[in-house]
Parts: sequence; C-alpha cells; structure tokens
Amino acid sequence: MSARLPRALVKFVAKIHTFDTSKPIEGEVSLLDGTFSCPLYVRKVFPILWDAVQSSSNAGIVLFGEPGIGKSCWLLWVLIKLVQEGQAVIWQTRRKQHTLYYFKGSTVRLLTIDKAIKLLGQSTVYYLVDGSCPLDDPSILPIKAVAVHTPDYREFKPLLVQQNIDPRTGENMWSYGAWYMPGMDKLEKSNMARYYGMAATEALRRHEVYGGNARLVFDFAQSDRDFHRRDGALSSLTWDTIVTARGCIDSMDDVRGTLFTIRVPEWEAGNFIDTAVEFSSEHMRKAVFQAARGIFDEHQLSCLKKGLFIPSKVT
Repeated sequence: MSARLPRALVKFVAKIHTFDTSKPIEGEVSLLDGTFSCPLYVRKVFPILWDAVQSSSNAGIVLFGEPGIGKSCWLLWVLIKLVQEGQAVIWQTRRKQHTLYYFKGSTVRLLTIDKAIKLLGQSTVYYLVDGSCPLDDPSILPIKAVAVHTPDYREFKPLLVQQNIDPRTGENMWSYGAWYMPGMDKLEKSNMARYYGMAATEALRRHEVYGGNARLVFDFAQSDRDFHRRDGALSSLTWDTIVTARGCIDSMDDVRGTLFTIRVPEWEAGNFIDTAVEFSSEHMRKAVFQAARGIFDEHQLSCLKKGLFIPSKVT
C-alpha cells in the first residue's frame, strides 16, 4: 500500500476481515479520513437499510438525517460487509477535495478522479460517498452508489433530479433517490451506553434533552454549548419555522434543525422515503410550547399542542 495512505486507514484495512458485522465493534474505529473515532455500534436499522438499498430500483441513494445518528458509521459498516464479500468498492471521503480509495480483497489504493470515473463506468464496483457530493459524470454506472450527508439538502437538488440517459435508447439508465435515516430511540441509547463507559440511566436522561442524536449524548453533552444553541433558537421562533418540514432538511444546522428532527415512521418495513417531522427532544417540545404561548394565537397553540402541525411528508 502507498505511504500516502492515512495511518488510520492502514490500521482499518489490516483488521477489515476480522470484524463481525452482526454485532457492535468495540474499541475505537476511525472514519477513513480520520475525522473522528468511536465504537462502531450496529444499529437495528443498519441491515434493514442496506437490504432496502440493494433491492431498490434506484441505483443511487442520497441518505439524509440529523447529525450524529450513525449515517457515516452505517456507510463504514456497509464498506466492511462489501469487502468481506469480495466486492470492489470506491470510497470518497468527506474532505472538500475529492479523496478516493479503491478497496478490493485485502488491498486499498488511492485513486485519481479520472481513474475512479473509469472504474465506475464499468458497472463492477460499489460507490460509497461520505459527507460530500458524488462525482458528476454521465459515464458513471456503479452497481450501487450511496452518499450520506447532513447539512444542506439544496446542494444535492441538481443531483436528485439528474437522469443518466443512454444515448442509444434514450432511456434513463439510473438516478439518485433521497432517503432518510431515523434518529435513535431510548432503547438504542441505553444499549449503546456501555460502549462509551456511561451508565444507561445517564444516557436516558440525556436522551430527553438531545433526542435521537447519539453524538451529542455520548460525546458533546458535557458542555452547555448545545443547550444554549437550542434555547437561543427559540428567540427566532416563527409559525413558519414550526410548520415548514422542509426547513429541517434544507439546513439541518439552522434553527429548524435545532428544534425539530426527521422521523421515518415505516423504516422497519424498509420504507426510508416517507417521513414526518417531530420535536428533536422532549425538552424542545416543552420549550417550544412555552415560548410559543406569547407569540401565537389560541388556534395555532391548539394545533401545536396536539401535534397537528406535523406534516406527513418532508418535501
């Protein structure tokens, strides 16, 4: 392997065939660009989501969701499974410049963009993209392409409407679809706690404040910074903020993403497309209602209290 490969990647490849993808991988597992390390907890949603991707008519999927719920970890889990099954995989890191790695067997090598595009045009590799936009080239035709992302849905809009047309037949060869990963529930937080050296009771207490975001519960919750960010967002509260589900997708890090989160009600049945919106946590539900009492009329408050404002579809 090239000396230019990151140390974390070299260690990862050396162990890749020893991992058991049916259970949590204990110890520190780094993302391939070395941005952070954590135990690779295998959520219940991981195999269901991958099975749905494999059987989908979309050759490409862009997976959205709140920060810290396991999207990048899921993609790493998919990479491990594919390599263990003998598949060839191209991985694109979350760095601003395109950094591409080619995995096959027990080897990995760095690719140029031109070489990656050539390989992706042969329909013999999987293409996994962590936190950035996939390469835009009409010749790309992987077995499956999966990109996971959080902050800005608008960045992906051109990609999601794009169709790769076969010039000989005029038919759409493949396209990307927008899917969503559900946040974590209380049981998952409780089960995860021991891998982070935390009591289950403490994880559940933090869940009431931080909702489905595991990274906040287990990594950043020692600080009051997120409390201040969320509570400060209430000063910008408008009725449009509350009723616009789209805001949770367009910019997950702005006020709407702070107050609300995406719910994927039918994910256990393999449906990762139909969505709704709910408060990011019980703490936010109570705080939003209290703040809204001095802003909105009785009809609006009645809708808010009953949850009637929650759209049945994120658009």
